[in-house]
Amino acid sequence: CSRFFHERVQKFIKLLLLNPHSPLKQATNYVYRVEFQKRGSPHVHGLLWINGAPKWGVNSREEIVDYIDSCISCSLDVSEENKKYVKLQIHSHSNKTCLKRIGGRKVCRFGIPIFPMRRTMILDPLSSDDAVEKEIAMNNLEHIQLKMTKIPDHVQTFDEWLQFLDMSEDDYIKAVCMSIQRPKIFLRRKPTEVLVNAYMKHFLGVWKANHDVQFILDPYQCVCYICDYMTKSQKGMSELLRIACEEAKAGNM
Repeated sequence: CSRFFHERVQKFIKLLLLNPHSPLKQATNYVYRVEFQKRGSPHVHGLLWINGAPKWGVNSREEIVDYIDSCISCSLDVSEENKKYVKLQIHSHSNKTCLKRIGGRKVCRFGIPIFPMRRTMILDPLSSDDAVEKEIAMNNLEHIQLKMTKIPDHVQTFDEWLQFLDMSEDDYIKAVCMSIQRPKIFLRRKPTEVLVNAYMKHFLGVWKANHDVQFILDPYQCVCYICDYMTKSQKGMSELLRIACEEAKAGNM
């Protein structure tokens, strides 16, 4: 399985990501680390350097958003053929892997559910010096987060979402800005898509498995990400191998 996975990743990179005709634009460089989950299945954490992609701090926000919308999506509105693959992008909470207890309630460490948005936006932390405005935004944020845990089936559009919250769009955006500490990308997302990982919209039916893709804004976070995963020990797999060695020594060949 590991050899097959390695071959599949290599072919995906060579034939699609390094291809000058790639919908993402051609990747000029890449780095990745294969990590094994406790059950032994491999997955990849990696970075792509894309030739011609807009750069944060150089290009305008509109250019960056246009590029993101051209290749990244979280939409459930896909072709009939890709519906079985987009289902693999829907996050399912797990007490073992993602849920942690903060302030008496369980919170997903991946930040899911994710705020619905009318359009893709790059938002900044709320910079207001008005203490009252910040308090209102924080109260609205708590209200939104509570409502996101159980969105009724009849709330399908962003306007219906605002009506359900009984909140203006301006107040909603200010509340979302209270949830971040640095500039962050929020994809165009319907209320029905709050559990969907961002995926490569052109390659959903090619990779045919769960994946997550992001446009990087923060170089420091990027360096931390690389260092964390390049130096991370394979604790789960090492434990599996240790048990296997002990059984072999005990005569279970």
